[in-house]
Amino acid sequence: MIFLFNNKNMGLLMSKIDRMEQGFSQNTQQECCSISGCYSWTKRQAKMLKKEALVLNIAIADPRTPTAAKVLALATIFYLASPIDLIPDCIPVLGQLDDLIIVPLGMYIAIKMIPKEVMDEARAQVEAGQKLPKSKLAAACVIGAWAVSACVTCYFGASYFGLT
Repeated sequence: MIFLFNNKNMGLLMSKIDRMEQGFSQNTQQECCSISGCYSWTKRQAKMLKKEALVLNIAIADPRTPTAAKVLALATIFYLASPIDLIPDCIPVLGQLDDLIIVPLGMYIAIKMIPKEVMDEARAQVEAGQKLPKSKLAAACVIGAWAVSACVTCYFGASYFGLT
């Protein structure tokens, strides 16, 4: 991970941030001054995130994708689907904030680790209309994680209140 933080990459990162700030101040600031403008901006960002998640899913199936990128992308997806969070969702604002930071950051880093030609091919497949494959095993894993979490919560709750 040291290669991410050399002077050249930090300079590129800072220039991207500067361009993003300029773009935000020129375009998005006017939209977000009203509730409807902020809603439309958020809706566009959510659509983009959904599209990039589909692109990432197609890209990690490619054999040219590095193993580290596959592991990071899968860990990000499992974190999103997992009932266990770093900060519980029942805590107002902070509970959702960790999802809003960790998931896009994990996706961004995974996308940057995947070769450009693989990402371009995956984006072309998404533009052509390829849909996300359905996996019964993945659904069973998520449902199983929720069921185990619910059972553990019930067990400890019952023992705490002396119901066992």
